[in-house]
Amino acid sequence: MAAVFERTTRRTQVPVYGLVFAFIIGLVLFLPFTPRQSLVGSITSDTVVMYVGGPLASASFVAANWIIYRSGWEVDGTSSRSTST
Repeated sequence: MAAVFERTTRRTQVPVYGLVFAFIIGLVLFLPFTPRQSLVGSITSDTVVMYVGGPLASASFVAANWIIYRSGWEVDGTSSRSTST
């Protein structure tokens, strides 16, 4: 089955079946994130959590919490920024 996704076209050397499959899977996985802000907040928080375990743990922890706070991600049910437009 994996060989189908690795097969490339002769002219462009692009794995078309793999690209189409990845695109469809991406659409399905991003459907729950209807508002763009929700997706951006989730990616920001996930990226920041990755930095928390860095070599300077205490400084990284403080910086990570500051980034989450400034991104407006809802941590406890309330947003750190005003949502009124």
